[in-house]
Amino acid sequence: MKYSTNAHTRPKGVCAFIMEYGIVGYGHVGKALARALGCTAIVQGHQDIDQAWEKLRPCTVIFLSVSDSAIHTVAQQLAGQGDWSGKTFLHCSGALTSEVLQPLADAGAAIGSLHPLQSFATGEESLANIYISLEGAPQVVELGRTIVAQLQGKSIQIPAEQRALYHAAACLASNSLVTVVAAAQDVLSRLTGDKQSALEALLPLIDGTVQNLHKAKQAGEVLTGPISRGDAATVAAHVDILPADILPFYENVSQATVTLALNNKKITAVQAAALEEILA
Repeated sequence: MKYSTNAHTRPKGVCAFIMEYGIVGYGHVGKALARALGCTAIVQGHQDIDQAWEKLRPCTVIFLSVSDSAIHTVAQQLAGQGDWSGKTFLHCSGALTSEVLQPLADAGAAIGSLHPLQSFATGEESLANIYISLEGAPQVVELGRTIVAQLQGKSIQIPAEQRALYHAAACLASNSLVTVVAAAQDVLSRLTGDKQSALEALLPLIDGTVQNLHKAKQAGEVLTGPISRGDAATVAAHVDILPADILPFYENVSQATVTLALNNKKITAVQAAALEEILA
């Protein structure tokens, strides 16, 4: 599959300078980028990496959207195919720095990273209006800002030494959220009889919380529930009835919630101490 970069397929607001894009790795992120930007060349992955040079030669910017563990290997394979001077390679990992692309830099390319702060399940997701992190040399970051503008996204520059911190925040917001919901689903399924109906019952509650977060400047502002009210009796009832396999998880999350409620002045120090005693 190939994508053109003519005016009919470019997103609205694209600058007059048209770059030729290539993709190596055609998973969900690669598909989303290809749809949004239009790609001159797509290299599916390891099966046709040996022919990558011929496919990617017309491109000025090439995204590596392979798995994190494969990025360095693919960079080495591409670097061995020739001189990449005049090309810019951007990997799409949230955790790794541009250093992983050093073999391509040694082969003449400019290197950096461009990571959409989004969860991709299908490749059909829009990249508009989301934050996209950039890392690399100043000229690469500047090029990245141009690409983000084409995507109608919002750019944020992350220093290489802070990459892990950035990625940890992303994992807390996405992966840890799923873990918390899975625990709630497990508990409620003991009453509904199956996990599917339990999740269906919880989703409106989750959606309402997310909508409240959209209206807030700080997440702690929208905290509700017994801990936000200092209701120690209700929390104690939870502790008494929760299954043994869920209780430690509930206690750990609730202790963090007590701290959040206290910091946001929803409860007093005395109320926090009473809650922490129950959760200890």
